Amino acid sequence: GLQEPTAGKVFFDGKDITNKNPFKRARMGIARTFQKLEVFGSLSARENILVAAEQRKTWDRSGFDPNQVCDEILEKVGLSDVSEFMVGTLPTGTARLVELARALASNPKVLLLDEPSSGLNEEETEEMASLLRKLVDEGLGVLLVEHDMSFVMGTCQFIHVLDFGTIIATGTPAEVQANAQVQAAYLGTETVVEAS
Repeated sequence: GLQEPTAGKVFFDGKDITNKNPFKRARMGIARTFQKLEVFGSLSARENILVAAEQRKTWDRSGFDPNQVCDEILEKVGLSDVSEFMVGTLPTGTARLVELARALASNPKVLLLDEPSSGLNEEETEEMASLLRKLVDEGLGVLLVEHDMSFVMGTCQFIHVLDFGTIIATGTPAEVQANAQVQAAYLGTETVVEAS
């Protein structure tokens, strides 16, 4: 969608989506959030979510009620109490939840998250991790790009670790943590040089 690939192809549900625009990918069931918050600051949390729910009506002919979807998502992500607040007045952690809620309003099969813990304090980070685990338990596919290794280890069931664009490890959190290449690239390892 937003960046043209320099090599390779991207497949989703067995279909080549390499050259599909973001709208077509959304119709297929892919939603995403961004590292830099992408919300409508002058709209309420409810209105931000309704924008996505209304857009979903262009491809989802099931007759769903956007307001009902909005209420359910507000409840699911814990935003009911701030639903009428302008997003631009909310703390970063809450605004990030609004962005996630808006992505959920498209009823995705898979959610792509770019640095979902960016700008969050410790409590907000744990809240985000807990919500993501809950969404996965409900059957939603979640793929995240994240540098906060504690967040990754506590949230993900399966991890691919890249170092300068090359996969250096794949496995469970325990397997990845024990991997020597991961330790060297991200956790730091001590190198002992013997004098001769």
